[in-house]
Amino acid sequence: MMSSAQKKEVVELPSAFAEKLGQQYAASVSPTHKKERGQFFTPAAIGQFMASLLDAPTKPVVRVLDPGCGVAVLACSVVEQLVATAPMVKEIHVLAFETDDAVLPYAVRALEHAKAWAANRGIVVRYEVDTADFVAEYGRLLTPKPLQFGAPEAPAIDIVLTNPPYFKLNKDDARVRLCAPVVDGQANIYALFLSIAATMLAPSGQLVCITPRSFSAGRYFRAFRRYFFGLLAPRHIHLFASRREAFERDNVLQETIIMRLERGRDEAPVTVSESAGSRDIAQRRIDRRPLREVLDRTTTEWMLYLPAGEAEKEVVQLFRGWTGSLDAYGLRISTGPVVAFRTRDYLRSDEVDAPVTALLWLHNVCAMQVRWPDPRPGKESYIQVRAETQRVLQPNRTCVLLRRFSAKDDKSRLVAAPYLAPGVVESEWVGFENKLNYLYRPTSTMPDEEAVGLAVLLNSKLFDSYFRTFNGNTNVSATELRNMPLPPLTDIHAIGREVLDNPTVDTESVITEIVGLPAIIHE
Repeated sequence: MMSSAQKKEVVELPSAFAEKLGQQYAASVSPTHKKERGQFFTPAAIGQFMASLLDAPTKPVVRVLDPGCGVAVLACSVVEQLVATAPMVKEIHVLAFETDDAVLPYAVRALEHAKAWAANRGIVVRYEVDTADFVAEYGRLLTPKPLQFGAPEAPAIDIVLTNPPYFKLNKDDARVRLCAPVVDGQANIYALFLSIAATMLAPSGQLVCITPRSFSAGRYFRAFRRYFFGLLAPRHIHLFASRREAFERDNVLQETIIMRLERGRDEAPVTVSESAGSRDIAQRRIDRRPLREVLDRTTTEWMLYLPAGEAEKEVVQLFRGWTGSLDAYGLRISTGPVVAFRTRDYLRSDEVDAPVTALLWLHNVCAMQVRWPDPRPGKESYIQVRAETQRVLQPNRTCVLLRRFSAKDDKSRLVAAPYLAPGVVESEWVGFENKLNYLYRPTSTMPDEEAVGLAVLLNSKLFDSYFRTFNGNTNVSATELRNMPLPPLTDIHAIGREVLDNPTVDTESVITEIVGLPAIIHE
């Protein structure tokens, strides 16, 4: 017979119990310990919301996977949801992975509590906490089947709920080599977790995840997107307008989304919802959109577009109506070839070791303005013009300079400036550091009005709004800009002429007048 203390214990919701354990654990380890392991534990309110997105299974035994369980908030949330909404489910098998010995006892306590809580309601919960590295253990599943030598047999999973760790992996990491089919350049471990978990899903299985938005565009996640969305169809995507509130306790500044996906490839509409954070998630705004408006499979990029609200939806529709692009207009985009540590012997702070020319860094490029010289420690203003540097110098010609990275708190993701020849220095050559992109005409001279018009557009609220619908990080990649639709070239030139003739004009008004924006965009 249960004691009164035991009865009280199984009354408390398992996810709430797990969250308390997580707070105890967090108080017992350093922030560095958690950061090194990419540990940002899911708040119970977020876990409950993620579980609420699941369709109720109609089978008696359900297999659940949490590949990086932490204190098991998500596994506990699934148990709660199935007990409440899935009357045909009689048994729940939880497979959880956790490699951190410090957190392991907390996860076991949480799952024991969930087991007792479910038993009190007539549902059997069986669980296993595997201490193996999930990616190292099952990464071979991403390799084509004939090549899966020694791969473990994967259980057929019905439900995955996951908040995978987030951190970049060195290219020499064995896990990166193991997961080569979903890696192109810099790998982040959360993409590997999601790829493997998707592979383990049974037909019509469901996966719910909370991750950064950084995967939604860009070259580094292209192979992942094509693999992941080749297996799974998005059913529900939830956006957080605030970059702090989802993981407020851990002081995480991150653009985060929640997705529910199903194993399969149909074209059913996608539900898109939005809240500021977890506090107002019950009052979330909900919209239904055709899959083709959310996931663009018409290019090799398979980018995810997630406009928030009607105004951003209108922005996306406006851009999709444009047929222009950099390639269509004969323009090219390249990354600055001067890598500081490789050319250090030729960088100078003054003009003493002539011949030298200007070296432009990220901090020299501001909205519509190149500020040079602007000396900074370790960022010399000049580079020598010699045979050894010739391959990294550019002809000193008119172009558009863009920052490749923005700060997380920057108001605009895109920061561009027209560089009008002869630019900042009387020289045949100029140097662009590696954290800059530049737009140019490879076989002809870019007109000043073209450079100014492009820079005005790239700095505008309109282009920033569009860019944010698919870009979830601070990187501004050449690939994304190459694929960005542009208005007619005549409009770009007209914008440039107007700004050249009237340098103090309100550029946003010029864009509105020439491009013709829908009224809702200004609301």
